[in-house]
Amino acid sequence: VSAVAVVPSQSLMISIDKNENIMIDNNPLSLLQIESQVRQATQKNKEMKVLVLSDKKVSIDVVLKTLDACRKAGVEASIAAKESEK
Repeated sequence: VSAVAVVPSQSLMISIDKNENIMIDNNPLSLLQIESQVRQATQKNKEMKVLVLSDKKVSIDVVLKTLDACRKAGVEASIAAKESEK
């Protein structure tokens, strides 16, 4: 069973894979880079929404640090979980 996330065109998706790699557009980034990317995206589009899509096996600490990076960039991100890929 797989889930499909519908992401509006005015949104930025940050994904965290089972190895705790944090990515935007499949590009691994550090938390500082995530903060910078989110800030840039939301400055260009004030209506931009951010979604953090995390593998269920990822530690809550990594998810919270990612959400915190978004907050530092001035954005409250939404969160969703997905099943691990086999």
